[in-house]
Amino acid sequence: MVTDRRRLELLKKYFGQRVAEILSTYSAEPPDDRQLLARERLKLAVSTVCSHYPEGASILDLGSGCGLGAATLAELGYEVTAVELIPELLEEAKSRTESRVNWVEGPFHDRVAKKASFDVVLSLGFLEYQERAGKELVKMRRMLKPGGVLLLSVPNTISANFKFGLDRAFYRLTREPENIPVRHSFTPERLQRLLGMAGFILNDYVWLPHGEGGKPLSLERGRDFWEHRVRWRTAPEFFSLSRTYRPEDTAV
Repeated sequence: MVTDRRRLELLKKYFGQRVAEILSTYSAEPPDDRQLLARERLKLAVSTVCSHYPEGASILDLGSGCGLGAATLAELGYEVTAVELIPELLEEAKSRTESRVNWVEGPFHDRVAKKASFDVVLSLGFLEYQERAGKELVKMRRMLKPGGVLLLSVPNTISANFKFGLDRAFYRLTREPENIPVRHSFTPERLQRLLGMAGFILNDYVWLPHGEGGKPLSLERGRDFWEHRVRWRTAPEFFSLSRTYRPEDTAV
C-alpha cells in the first residue's frame, strides 16, 4: 500500500500520459471494447438519474474525464459539480461544452462541497484507481443527502479481463503496488460488504456490457439478486445503485 500523496502522483502520471486516449472515448469510430463499455456505462448512468430525479437535482461527478457525462446532465437541467484530477482533461472538458458545470480541478476530498450537498454521486471508473476504496466510499456518503443515491461502476474480479481473478493474485504477489494502475476489483459480495460498512444500502445492479437492455436501475430492490449474481458472473464490470440511509430507515 502506498500513501495517498504518492497515489495522487502516480495517478497524475498515469492518466496524464493518456489524455488523447481518454478524449477519444466517446468519439472514436469504430469504438474498441473499452470505449463501448464506457459509452454503455455513461448511457445507463444518465438514464438512471433521469428516471429518479427531476431537473434541478444536484449531482457530483467524480473523475469526470472528458466531461461528457457532466455536460450531458447539465444540459438536461441538473446542477452538476464535476471533479477531475488531470488539468489537461479539465481544460478540454470546459472548452468542449457551454453547459453550466461547476468544474473542480484536483483530487476528491471533503472540501469539494459542504456535507450532504448532493442528491446523486456518480463514480464511474473511479473507485478502482483509489488506494483505499472504503475511505473513498465514506467520503461519497458524506457528500450525499439522506436517501441520496450513489451510482457506482467497478471492474469485476472474476471477469475474463482479470483472467478470472488470477491476474490480481499474480500482481499482488509479484509486483510493487506502485506498478498496478487498477488497485481494486470487486465481486458483488465484496462490494455489498464495503457499501454497507460505508453507510449505503445496495438496491440494484447490472452487469456490463450485457446489462438488461439499458433499462435504468431501480430504487425498489426488486431484482432477484442470487439469480443475477450468477447470470453474467464473468462480465467485465458491474454497475450498482445504492442509497444512503433516510431517517425512517432507522426509526424505532
